[in-house]
Amino acid sequence: MKYMKVKDAIEHILLFGKEYKVRTITDSKNILIMIRDKFAEKCVVDLSTLDLAPFLKSKLGLNDKLLNGYLRRTKSLWNSNYDARYASNQVASLKWERHTNNTLRNLFNSRRFNPKRVLELGCGSGRDAIFMAQKGCDVTAVDISPIAIEIATKRAEMKGVKCSFVVNNIFDLKLKKKSFDLILDNGCFHHVPFLLHGSYVKMILELLIARGYFYLLCHNPNPYPINYLSSYLGPTLTKTVNYLFNGVAESYFTEKEIRMIFSDRFKICRISTVYNDQNKPFDYLECLMKKF
Repeated sequence: MKYMKVKDAIEHILLFGKEYKVRTITDSKNILIMIRDKFAEKCVVDLSTLDLAPFLKSKLGLNDKLLNGYLRRTKSLWNSNYDARYASNQVASLKWERHTNNTLRNLFNSRRFNPKRVLELGCGSGRDAIFMAQKGCDVTAVDISPIAIEIATKRAEMKGVKCSFVVNNIFDLKLKKKSFDLILDNGCFHHVPFLLHGSYVKMILELLIARGYFYLLCHNPNPYPINYLSSYLGPTLTKTVNYLFNGVAESYFTEKEIRMIFSDRFKICRISTVYNDQNKPFDYLECLMKKF
């Protein structure tokens, strides 16, 4: 596939908005022109969210405190997801709770992988946190939903394992720096607005010990083929369009994007597609990284 330069992609967006009178595009015209002028000659697939976010934040007068408010407002959404199924004992029916995290189990079965202090971001009902505690880890697990944490706490008690479950936004954590030798994120990062990607990387670096591991599982483009392939905008500009025009934060990542976002501060040990039980591509990338 041949991708456009940023200037050409932005012109296509602006022309589409003008021709079809798309108000969300015409209202954002000045923002799009700023992006066009700043990154004009860059190929869209070489544009990283870490390049774009600081520029947009400065131009729009945004700071991380304001952006964190978006994540705090999602608490009610996540609570309602768990609450509706908790009462009817159907938590396992939630899409992200259905699949056993075999990749994590395989990782722990490898001889050289033996973490002791673990932080899980977005732990949900505690499945992975409990597994790691059963493996002898000292586990701290965080989720923004109080109901999810209530479920996780009860599950851990039933299993006879001890985890420290915390209700909080991942950017508001009050945890000791450099205190974890593994951080797990199974499905949290792709809900983080791209304007906070830099803050996310900084948070991971601050909490990991030197040469600690970061294990990330996040959406790849497979669930979004039309959105991803038809626009020819590349992943970062597509995220921008979704965020500015639709208020959508949930996203997806290519292997190249993961490397652009993390490789300056982490050794990328591997990035691979997660496969389901029918040996078909699932909708996740598995990314194992080691802090320099």
